[in-house]
Amino acid sequence: MRIFFSCILFFTMTQFTNSALSQDYALIENSLTYYLTVKGEKPEKFNVYDRMKEHEVPGVSIAIVNHGKLAWAKSWGFKNASKKNIVTNETLFQAASLSKPLSAIAALRLVEEGLLSLDAPINNYLKRWKIFENELTIETPVTLRMLLTHTGGLTVTGFSGYKQTDKIPTTVQILNGETPANTEAVFVDIKPNTEWRYSGGGYTVEQLSMEDVTGLKYPEIMKKYVLEPFKMNHSSYEIIH
Repeated sequence: MRIFFSCILFFTMTQFTNSALSQDYALIENSLTYYLTVKGEKPEKFNVYDRMKEHEVPGVSIAIVNHGKLAWAKSWGFKNASKKNIVTNETLFQAASLSKPLSAIAALRLVEEGLLSLDAPINNYLKRWKIFENELTIETPVTLRMLLTHTGGLTVTGFSGYKQTDKIPTTVQILNGETPANTEAVFVDIKPNTEWRYSGGGYTVEQLSMEDVTGLKYPEIMKKYVLEPFKMNHSSYEIIH
């Protein structure tokens, strides 16, 4: 499932006060630097357009959150490589795996409500599909805690996504690796809770468990438990064409 945010970046810049933000936005636009810097050396700085050109990114939207409130937002470039349609602060960007932390929040809220447990076998809550039992899972069942921390031993690291013209598979088809899914089936091939391995497949299992215990569709769950409480009124987990 894809989540769309109205801005591509959310971060807090403690080095800027609200006053500084209001006085000198150019300081932010021209202060991008490398993730790693050498102590004692003055870091090279770039502006937003430098980075967009370097990485061949047609459009960017940045939001700065300071003390829990939106302090500043600005957009650059276009929605596509053909330079049609200017990016605005209302433009939706596909957030990809940035959606996972928010999905985890929804799962934890269901734990608070008693609908899910962090440490009970996740198969206890799955109705439409089950993690295939093998010698690894019989000894150590996969739990929600493992799914959220990428320690469940499940396959399928990530997903390449689908074109807007493609037929979109159901969640169960994705987990089974069935057409029209474009990935292999999700199963356990590492003993659960023994190794960290990034698993989009594991989060897909988490998604299905939340749907099965609530009777709601995934976008409805995320809207009810995360987006609306956080007042993220321009964000959605819906598939947008």
